[in-house]
Amino acid sequence: MKKELLSWAGKRGLRAAALSPGALDDARGLIRGLRAAGGFDRAFFEKEIDGLLSRRSRDVRSYKSIILLAMPRPAHRLRFETDRGSFDALMPSTYLDYRKTFDRILGEFLDAMGFRPSGFRLLQAPLKTLARLAGLASYGRNNIAYVPGIGSYLQLIGILSKRAVEPFLDADRPAEPILASCAECTACLVQCPTGAIGKDRFLIRADKCLTLFNESKGRIPKVQDKLARHPLCLVGCLVCQAVCPANRGKLKIEDAPVRFSGTETERIIQDKGGRADGLWKAVHEKMEAIGNTHYEPVLGRNLRFVMGIGPGR
Repeated sequence: MKKELLSWAGKRGLRAAALSPGALDDARGLIRGLRAAGGFDRAFFEKEIDGLLSRRSRDVRSYKSIILLAMPRPAHRLRFETDRGSFDALMPSTYLDYRKTFDRILGEFLDAMGFRPSGFRLLQAPLKTLARLAGLASYGRNNIAYVPGIGSYLQLIGILSKRAVEPFLDADRPAEPILASCAECTACLVQCPTGAIGKDRFLIRADKCLTLFNESKGRIPKVQDKLARHPLCLVGCLVCQAVCPANRGKLKIEDAPVRFSGTETERIIQDKGGRADGLWKAVHEKMEAIGNTHYEPVLGRNLRFVMGIGPGR
């Protein structure tokens, strides 16, 4: 199976690794150790991480291997028509069809291998930590996973397998746990718009990250001037990745398969009243087409925010 897996992954431009299921406990132990040492804000940990660590598959012991895949992903350009012309905002890598991509890759894997779905399932777990343990990825100072040859513009996919696969890494040597280049580099630290990356520790303060603010309701910090020189994202943030020397030349941007008309853009910006009207239905259908309906509650606020930064503000 290893040979066939590597052949399939290589043809698709994926990096692959395999671990034993026991690596799950190792990954959880590492993260809980960081929590005990005060590495995470309590509220952030309980909201974003604790559920992932405590989510235990009842039948995980019946699986014999974990297969990890690192898939390059581009950022996507969303276009909004306005009475002053077009306005573009980016969706970072993985934000378009993130959940659908898991299912698609699993389906392609099963088809290529000729396996029945009953012996495999997607793994919900701290995949970045597993990728580090497997030697597949390194952590950057921004706490994002970097895979040699891909950089950090990627999506990690975990698959539980009832077929035994000897642990392996599809490279001559494992990736370093932490990027060595981070020791002398402060690019992301200096450019982070909210100061989430500090000198006093390697683990970022995720509770200060702009992504946390613009993916949930509430106020976004007043950091427009700090974002003006960087890629403008409708949700999430690309600053620390875009300025990282390890990512130089690796960011690819593709057009999203939808664009918003002038009337739809105005409806999003105003965002008044309910969302049962025909115009919002059209917006919803386009967000559904790119797998992002869960961001509709913040869509209007975020679009107003990035339009206030872009040309012609």
